Amino acid sequence: MAKILVTAKQRGSVNAVVGVIRELDRRGHSVDVYATGNDNEVAGFEGISYTRVDKPDFSDEDASDIIQRGKYETVISGLTGYNTPDGTFIRATNRLNIKNIGVNDQDGNYVDRFGTSIYGDGIPFRISLMDDGCLETMANELSEEMTKVAKERARVIGWTAFDSFAEDRERFSSEDRKRILESIGLEIENKVYLHATQNVPGTGHFGYEIRAAEEILRIAPDLKLKLVVKPHPGEEDGKFSRMLAERYGHFYVPAKACNTKDLVLSSDAVTAGRSTMLNEACLLDRNVGGIFQPIKEKELGEGLEFYGEFWSGFPSIKSNALPYVLESDKIPQLFGKLTSKEQPVLNELSEQRKKFSVDGKASERLADLVEETLNS
Repeated sequence: MAKILVTAKQRGSVNAVVGVIRELDRRGHSVDVYATGNDNEVAGFEGISYTRVDKPDFSDEDASDIIQRGKYETVISGLTGYNTPDGTFIRATNRLNIKNIGVNDQDGNYVDRFGTSIYGDGIPFRISLMDDGCLETMANELSEEMTKVAKERARVIGWTAFDSFAEDRERFSSEDRKRILESIGLEIENKVYLHATQNVPGTGHFGYEIRAAEEILRIAPDLKLKLVVKPHPGEEDGKFSRMLAERYGHFYVPAKACNTKDLVLSSDAVTAGRSTMLNEACLLDRNVGGIFQPIKEKELGEGLEFYGEFWSGFPSIKSNALPYVLESDKIPQLFGKLTSKEQPVLNELSEQRKKFSVDGKASERLADLVEETLNS
């Protein structure tokens, strides 16, 4: 059996590799895990033994030293970005001529993930992709030379981060719902309409997110809706989301108050903007809708020009599995659909969600790819 290193930084990357860690361990491989993110990101490794790497200037030499000391036969890494520890491990592994696998979790920003070198030093030996659409996005974002290298190394594996969702949905009970809602101070008899915010300071799109969140929270009370507002874990103690929630009379839930997946399962409807919550709520079979805003010219300087129509990058939206709106005057109509009691409307939403689904076996396919790579 092989000795394998697995590493990931951001939460999305962590979620994408957790399943294959367990699968490789089940198959008898020796797997060591290196976590390089902050406390919220590292929390994704719950239940898995890992070594914490907390070094701001983590270098290619540091990564090479870890790989060589551990005598690893292959490295599996998240694809958080070229200038993150994930990218550092990929470059180090390439220079050591060790075959490696990068596991993608979002379809977009491939220049940030792989860098710009035509020699492909930031591209893993194998790239695990979620679907065929990723190949098209690569071709649109990367240079011709980079696209050629990336496509040759890419393999469509599936959504490894979402393998457990079908089982989680079936296992969640009314008693679980009661426990979750009571733990955060909500009445279990009431309808729960969850809105997820992304007001993370320091990001290029912070101004847009604050504006979009306020517009949604401002409009909801006019519709007689009191939303449950939960911030992104990267927001500073949720202070911006808390301020907006209190201003417009909504119920604020701290990021660490409960497991987000459990809260989604406890909700009757979910809304979000530029958040993976859209994908998760769709897979957990909840009424879910995306709410975005047009980008203002002054916000382009924040880096939003690199996102383009960033709402279309989510697989749940790309596959037309959920409704979404781009302008404020459409928000009441969307809320009306998501909170409807009419059975034909509910049936329509349910059928729409089936366009984005998972089979729960992507991590097994990724483990197969790891073993194929080791033996090639």
